Amino acid sequence: MLRDDILTGRYRVGERLPSERDLAARFHASRGAVREAFRGLEQLGLATVGHGGARVSALEDANLDIIGPLLAVREVPDLDLIGQMLEVIGGLYRIALQQMIARATNEELDSVRAVIGQLADLSLTAEQQMAVRVRMGELLMEKSHNLLLRLINNSLRTQLVDPNQSGVLPKADASEFLKPVAQLDEAIKARNTEGADQTIGEIAAIDRRLILAAITQQLNQGKSAGAES
Repeated sequence: MLRDDILTGRYRVGERLPSERDLAARFHASRGAVREAFRGLEQLGLATVGHGGARVSALEDANLDIIGPLLAVREVPDLDLIGQMLEVIGGLYRIALQQMIARATNEELDSVRAVIGQLADLSLTAEQQMAVRVRMGELLMEKSHNLLLRLINNSLRTQLVDPNQSGVLPKADASEFLKPVAQLDEAIKARNTEGADQTIGEIAAIDRRLILAAITQQLNQGKSAGAES
């Protein structure tokens, strides 16, 4: 795929891509299909298309929709990129929490506090705990009343979660959440943005560590299985 050739460095920034005719022959496709592929690359921000053909753009100029292909282009996902995504999502949560405290009604704050409190439930299965963590993030975004924040979060999360890897459900030791959850609950109740910011950062750090550890474990298992075969 031409997009993957760009992402893996086969074509350098500023380099002219092959002509429509050459690509149509290479991929056994019509020139109309190639033009459509060029439009797709342009929409992603990976190429600029003009009368003289298409040239590769810098990856830094691409848009958020490129994250999913970046994660999938290699057999082993880029853990550094995943870590960056989780850090950004954690930052979005912190912004959402601050805006929620400033804008939400007391009833809305109570609904969020009820979900956050479930993180410290020792009886939850891994699936149930993951559902609580996902729901907490959704509520923070919803009650922030910030549409742009929600759209960015949706884009990142959609591309981070691979439907073929839904079995990756890292479970935290609920005792880890006891202190930060209690502090976060008090901060939200008191509309203390500074205290809430600190504790949501601690919870996001636990989440990030768990997800990266689970993915690393899966990668190691895959490498071991490949070596045995």
